[in-house]
Amino acid sequence: VIEYIGFNIEKPGFDPYEPKMLMKLLMAKDLFQAELPRMPKDYITRLVFNPHHETLMLFEHPQPTKSASPLVGGICYRKFPEVKLIEIAFCAVSGAKKYVGHGAVMMNHLKEHIKAEGYTDICTYADNSAIEYFSKQGFSLNVSLQESIWLGRVKHYEGAKFMHCPLYFGINYITLHETLLKQREQLLNAFGIELQPPQDRLEDIKSLPIAQRFATAEIKLSPPAEIKRCCEAAQAAVYIESGKEYAIPFLNKMPEIEYCSVVENNLQLIAQNASQGFYRTKAIFREHVKSILERCESYNGEKAEITLKAKQLVDGLIEEFDKYYELSKGIEGVEEAE
Repeated sequence: VIEYIGFNIEKPGFDPYEPKMLMKLLMAKDLFQAELPRMPKDYITRLVFNPHHETLMLFEHPQPTKSASPLVGGICYRKFPEVKLIEIAFCAVSGAKKYVGHGAVMMNHLKEHIKAEGYTDICTYADNSAIEYFSKQGFSLNVSLQESIWLGRVKHYEGAKFMHCPLYFGINYITLHETLLKQREQLLNAFGIELQPPQDRLEDIKSLPIAQRFATAEIKLSPPAEIKRCCEAAQAAVYIESGKEYAIPFLNKMPEIEYCSVVENNLQLIAQNASQGFYRTKAIFREHVKSILERCESYNGEKAEITLKAKQLVDGLIEEFDKYYELSKGIEGVEEAE
């Protein structure tokens, strides 16, 4: 469920003491403070409750448990109606809900929401750990926005890079994924390539007991041989890299002061995940491994010694993973030929 909440005291009929509104803004404040540890807590509080800012909030419904927060993620932003510009101040997803597309969902809904109000551009300052995410959402470091529009309005952050995303009114960002899939299907059909419908690939799964559905879908969508190859490559990468000097801080769970609480990750956890068949594709391994570097950059900064070690480790893990993956793939090809 998407909600847009702001502490807009100038809005007619606005009640600054409305309990539900205050509770939701407090949840957003707590989320940003937990996921953005380098930001001063009082600064986050000031912006979330600032009359000039609004916060898009993504809630999980129904709420998983009474004790758990239903808030999945949020985007705090400021409007500049005189120049039709939106500045994103904070963007975060709860650590337990990362890497499943919630960030893209929030951004696409925000784009459609502000388009309806006539806004034409979004901008933000992103640190190194966030540049990849914003790039995937259509933001670019090559700013085409006139400097006179944003300079003096948008808050400058040391160590961050300015990124800009123009909005296209001919695109529905919420249904963009489905539109691209249809275009892909039409293009393949034009070349005489027919795709098997998903319902045929996953036939009879819904009729199975719940405990068997995941395993059955897994076999159809990601062949056992591919899962085995990815997990063995992950184990090989951990085995090789764990002997390097720069890997020592990441062998086990690190002291609290050494990392930010984004996603718990270390070499021991990666090895455990690999033994349990967690890495079903190359992309899952890459994204999970990158969280080691993202955590260090978020908490310690990009120039800290432990961050430099984390970068060496992540690069080494991905390199060794790719080597073993290609090697095992080549061996299987030879065996099939024989």
